[in-house]
Amino acid sequence: MRLSASVVTYAHHASIGRVHWSRVSRAILYEVKAPPPVDVLSAMADAKNVAATLANSEPHAPNYIALKVKLAELRAGKVEVGKTPIANGPAPKTGAEDDRVPQLREWHRQPDRPTDIILANLERWRWMPHDLGKDYVIVNLPDYTLRVFHDDQQVWMTRIVIGKPDMPTPIMTAEMKFITVNPTWNVPPAIVAQEYMPALALDPTVFARMGLRVSSNPDGSIHVSQPPGERNALGRLRFNFPNKFLVYQHDTPDKNLFALDKRALSHGCMRVQDPAKYAELLLNIVRPGEGYTQEGIRKMFGQGEQDIQFPRYLPVHLTYQTAFVDDEGELEFREDIYGRDKALLAILKSDERRIADYPVEHRENTMRRQQGFFGFGGRSFYPGSDNFFSRLFGGFGDTRPARQSRRRAAGEGYQPWGYYQ
Repeated sequence: MRLSASVVTYAHHASIGRVHWSRVSRAILYEVKAPPPVDVLSAMADAKNVAATLANSEPHAPNYIALKVKLAELRAGKVEVGKTPIANGPAPKTGAEDDRVPQLREWHRQPDRPTDIILANLERWRWMPHDLGKDYVIVNLPDYTLRVFHDDQQVWMTRIVIGKPDMPTPIMTAEMKFITVNPTWNVPPAIVAQEYMPALALDPTVFARMGLRVSSNPDGSIHVSQPPGERNALGRLRFNFPNKFLVYQHDTPDKNLFALDKRALSHGCMRVQDPAKYAELLLNIVRPGEGYTQEGIRKMFGQGEQDIQFPRYLPVHLTYQTAFVDDEGELEFREDIYGRDKALLAILKSDERRIADYPVEHRENTMRRQQGFFGFGGRSFYPGSDNFFSRLFGGFGDTRPARQSRRRAAGEGYQPWGYYQ
């Protein structure tokens, strides 16, 4: 009985992790289920190779396998990971120039416990779907990159801007269903009342200067929106994958941010450096033979909002890889910008680990939803933008009554939920 229980527990932990993702952060969501105990025991009873059968419970993603190999090499002393020494000399003084400052900055970015960091990353891989798909998008938040895969091969990579540490981009898997060209940006009543009206009292021209439109809702309240255009906080393209956290990927007028090394600057959504190229690649994967090009997509830029539907949906994997093996086979580490490693390792090293595979429930923060997040069914959006207007006023969203659309009628619209840390 103890042996059977151990085998079932091992299969459970190997397939979905020793720590349930809900214990690490509210900004995580996965639907992967552990195999039923009867299936585990039946497979073991029929197994000709017990080790191989148990190994089948683990993810099969190349990234996971490569990281496991590096962990074994690290434990065997075949891989050296240490902090680069800094040249001797007097302590740097405030305001003075010192060639060792870049070395010091890099020294602080390198991990103190590489084995622990790898273990945390392997654990997060187990939370994810074990089959990523043949065609998919994968984002590595700490690396600030987005990659497109077609037929199991990487076909493109670009830089992105992600959520700030206090408004992190979630970790999850969702399905991209359509692209919006010339998106409209709507502002929620709570933000209008608390932020915009006081600013308007100080400067009556601010709305007009920012190209914002003011109208009245049926209940007499004020509705503020920004129509499509080159100054729109969402840019010209929005990439939509309905999810509980109500985040998405989009263009941005703030192109200068992509030149920065650290790009955790948005309010949760992801800004894509080359959205027209991104749209071209995605549309040629899901709508092959229709001749979508960057030039053709740019010709659609204008004042009218329109959607390009995906006949088949593409998985979008938002991951948090602070340790990974790069394209050259080298072990890489990234900064734990959201503290996910720290939280996960604290659980694994505490008494909580004994019950950590049980999920915990989080209560919804409705105030956060009202003050910045958005419902897709009502065509309301949070831009995650840090241009002049958003820096002046804060986050944006919309709580207008939803209008029925063909997407919502088909059950494809976002539902207002509220994303919070």
